[in-house]
Amino acid sequence: MIKSPVAAFVVLLSYCASTHAVDLYQTDFSNPPFVGGPDTWAGTDGWISNDTTSGVQGITAGSAFLGGINAATPAGFDTWVWQPLSYDPLAEGNPIVNMTMDLNISDSTNAEYDFFQVQIYNSLGTFLGGIDFDNNTLGISRLDGAQISSTGVGFMNDAFQTLSFEINFADNVWSASWGASVLFTAAEFNATSGVLDLGELDFYWGIQSPGSPGDNYLLVDNLLVQAVPEPTAFALCALGLGLLATHSRKRQSRRMA
Repeated sequence: MIKSPVAAFVVLLSYCASTHAVDLYQTDFSNPPFVGGPDTWAGTDGWISNDTTSGVQGITAGSAFLGGINAATPAGFDTWVWQPLSYDPLAEGNPIVNMTMDLNISDSTNAEYDFFQVQIYNSLGTFLGGIDFDNNTLGISRLDGAQISSTGVGFMNDAFQTLSFEINFADNVWSASWGASVLFTAAEFNATSGVLDLGELDFYWGIQSPGSPGDNYLLVDNLLVQAVPEPTAFALCALGLGLLATHSRKRQSRRMA
């Protein structure tokens, strides 16, 4: 049992110091370390892809790209670019993960329209949830591993907008916004009983017509992945430190009386 107010303050301060936001990954895709050109996104700063030779992923004008940006794009197949994160929010005491990123879907000029997704996988490589941008309908949908649900919100081509979402791994729910538009709030994150931890963040280019990809492409910029404790942890720290400070002042006043 801790009897000394000073000792109690030190213990509480140590706990509160551990209940702070943790930056898991952050980049604006600038040079360095990223270098402009095709096939340069993957292989830099920990990024991995299943296609590193076709020119469908890389860096252009300080943003990462994925899709048919190059006229020489081959017949095409679905392509992922992912960042391993390997973080267990529950075990680390930071059950909430926030992600923000600027996205831009450049339209097709060859009458073939594909879809792009932001995907979350767990440490076992199981898909947990994602957000889909369909360049055919210009609609945004939510994926939970079992089904796809329209958000009722659309997007405009060739214009950057900020995608933000918050995943609560403790409650298996998440909320997201697209610019000023709310996509969904407190929706089920994963509907398949997958292990709820953070394995990797993926960007995905899905070909609507197999063998006939569009020359549409996704641009990604200003990416931040951050784990934070639940709001109640902050509140308890503030309350505890405040009470200890008040108690200390009262003891000091009694000594001076």
